[in-house]
Amino acid sequence: MAQPYTPIPPVHPDDAAYQAAAAAEAAHWSDPATISVADALALAPLGPMKRYYNRRCTGSELQAWLDVISQNGPYTRGLILGCGGIVYEERILEANPDVAWTFCDIDPGSLHHRLDRFADRYPGRIQDRQLDFNFAELEPNAYDLIVSAASLHHVVNLEHIAAQINRALTPEGRFYLSDFTGASGFRFPEGQRRVFEVLYERERARRPEAHLPPIAWRNVDDGTYSPFEAVRSADVIAVLARHLREESRRAVGTVIGLLFFAGIAEQYRRPPKKRPSPLDRILRRGAVPAADTIVWEEMLSPACFADLILADELLTDANIFPPNNTFAIYSKA
Repeated sequence: MAQPYTPIPPVHPDDAAYQAAAAAEAAHWSDPATISVADALALAPLGPMKRYYNRRCTGSELQAWLDVISQNGPYTRGLILGCGGIVYEERILEANPDVAWTFCDIDPGSLHHRLDRFADRYPGRIQDRQLDFNFAELEPNAYDLIVSAASLHHVVNLEHIAAQINRALTPEGRFYLSDFTGASGFRFPEGQRRVFEVLYERERARRPEAHLPPIAWRNVDDGTYSPFEAVRSADVIAVLARHLREESRRAVGTVIGLLFFAGIAEQYRRPPKKRPSPLDRILRRGAVPAADTIVWEEMLSPACFADLILADELLTDANIFPPNNTFAIYSKA
């Protein structure tokens, strides 16, 4: 097995190891088998997990973070930094009909996919630009709306892209961030994992008839993830705060977000009549038909979800560990 790429910031464009990793990153996301977590969750119905995430991010169980954007408009010229999820991107386009958008990403395949899907449906409003965010140069005072979801945690030169976002915003512009901001490299502290383990083992003991699988924490070095996955995720919020003016910030997922990494969904076998969850394509590389539930909502009891949510709120608000997910709004510094 090849050793994982571990860059030392800042990276430089003439670094051969970096260029090889960047090519692998683009190839990973252009693979048809790869689906973003953002899209998987967007396709899932409004169950207890999404309701909780919505409440933490927007104050309403019925309102997702992306619905906040149109409430703060109107905007005219927008920039999407990173093709994080085509489902939620389309919802943003529909909710902000007066915005002309530029999609930016390192992967040309993802950009072409956006053009194929959006250009005819939203004529005159869509253009694309291939960019490596580690070295991107954005036009000054060019955008009154910038959105980045599930993308900045792949960036090594965070200081550079944060300064570029500030440069590109108009004086009245806003930058909306929804991203993974937990432990860098998905190397969660032992104490954080232990809280989740205690609550999950309590559920297994409470419901032995459910035959819930044991925890099998994902190996972050086994090549499953893209080379830049969570490379400096724990630094994102601090870096943005130094380069932009933070208007608001809400966090979630310090405990319940570990469901993505505990390896239990991969081992779970649905009853034959149940349709797969959208997350199955990520967790099992299977097909993605319409879903009845998120897989964990079938596995775990309401009592377990209540435990996880209570622990999540306590640890997230106490800021003991970096929160796994953050929704924040920034303006020009």
